[in-house]
Amino acid sequence: MINRQQGFTLLEVMAALAIFSMLSVLAFMIFSQASELHQRSQKEIQQFNQLQRTITILDNDLLQLVARRNRSTDKIMVLGEEAIFTTQSRDPLAPLSEAQTLLTVHWYLRNHTLRYRAVRTSVDGRKDQPAQAMLEHVESFLLESNSGESQELPLSVTLHLKTQQYGALQRRFALPEQLAREESPAQTQAGNNNHE
Repeated sequence: MINRQQGFTLLEVMAALAIFSMLSVLAFMIFSQASELHQRSQKEIQQFNQLQRTITILDNDLLQLVARRNRSTDKIMVLGEEAIFTTQSRDPLAPLSEAQTLLTVHWYLRNHTLRYRAVRTSVDGRKDQPAQAMLEHVESFLLESNSGESQELPLSVTLHLKTQQYGALQRRFALPEQLAREESPAQTQAGNNNHE
């Protein structure tokens, strides 16, 4: 009888182990890169969603602008690197039949973070919400009127925003036309009172 060898030689086992270990390292590298790419894309999506949310909230605030003088500034709108104006909003916790609430909103930049604070003008016993961080990594923020230094309410407001990720952004927001018509008689009356 011929004695046949059973099993693998040591050399064959070592070659198989080397091949499997190289395949494992390659699979780990591919998985690691895919995971890193996924995390980066999720971060990009989150930052873009923050930017969209910020612009949407600012747009809603400006569309619901109320021509009402602010007690602390004695102006309807304060624009610039810090913006303050009155808007109307419905409390999401209130019943649908409840009227909208007037809010004084304050947009400003602190420590490269664009912040938003809404202060209730009606006294209802609830505490005002603290300032919310809306957008991070902001280098500059400016809201400017198209009417320059004029006392008239502008027809539009331009947002100039510079971020680390997107660079310089500019967006123009149209204000409701009825505001200019509502403000004109009040300004005329105020001007007449000053001359008396």
